[in-house]
Amino acid sequence: MCRVLLVDDDANTRDALGAVLQNAGHVVTLARDGPEALRLAVMVNPQVIVCDVMMPAMDGPEVACRIRTIPVLANVPVVLMSAVLPVPAVPVAAMLRKPFDPSLLLRLVDDLTDQSASGRSA
Repeated sequence: MCRVLLVDDDANTRDALGAVLQNAGHVVTLARDGPEALRLAVMVNPQVIVCDVMMPAMDGPEVACRIRTIPVLANVPVVLMSAVLPVPAVPVAAMLRKPFDPSLLLRLVDDLTDQSASGRSA
């Protein structure tokens, strides 16, 4: 399937969504916060990044903006998740409102992976 970087400061959410993605065949890297996400993103070269909005140290919108400044990651789709709306306007592929059905996340990751693959082959 694809490489997903999942970022959430809540261990239960991170572990549950990570298990859902792994059970669907994705290779998942977990990060506890924004700074860890940026370090890991460069190492694992994810195809999709799924990130919580409200986190200490660095929030999701800032992670999304910083990802865009790293040349090898600039085109990686970022999906933000939040229980609180509105979310600041940032360049993201999608926004999920917590709580959400995990099947929605799986469809979204698959769609984004398909879009990235077709964009590379064109």
